[in-house]
Amino acid sequence: MNKNIILGTAGIVLLAGAFAFGYGYKGRAMNAEIQKYEQVRRVLDGQSKTTIGGEVVAVGQNELTIRTIDPFSQETTERKVAITEATVFLKQGFKTKEEQAADLKAYRESLARATSVASVPTPVIVKDVNIGFSDIKTGDFVAVSAESAIGDKTRLEAIRVTVETPRPSVQ
Repeated sequence: MNKNIILGTAGIVLLAGAFAFGYGYKGRAMNAEIQKYEQVRRVLDGQSKTTIGGEVVAVGQNELTIRTIDPFSQETTERKVAITEATVFLKQGFKTKEEQAADLKAYRESLARATSVASVPTPVIVKDVNIGFSDIKTGDFVAVSAESAIGDKTRLEAIRVTVETPRPSVQ
């Protein structure tokens, strides 16, 4: 009987220890995730970003208002984007099947002549098309490039505005 009590107690102590170890491991894993998050944030905060993306919420005369979202805090900010005569407007569009086939053929020919695979750029399926300011609509997602770092500025002057194309639906 004494032997059963000792074995039962030992089993309970082992289970409690295993549970405590597992719980502590989970806590360490969470801390590691938080540390990675903080490292990424420090790196991104240290960079001077000259391009920012957001949804167009208003189109005015020589001005766009875009809503941006901070990827870490999920806070939204509305930014006024001044448009000048020098601002370039582009829209991403998908290449036609014929353009994609021609790119693939040229890529394969370049690969055959190349001494290194890394020296041959991979073909892309997206191309930029010139558009005008009047082609930008509320609800478009745009990438706005400025000449200087954007940071927390809520007013900036655009040198380029690119309307991004949504991903095609899979059929």
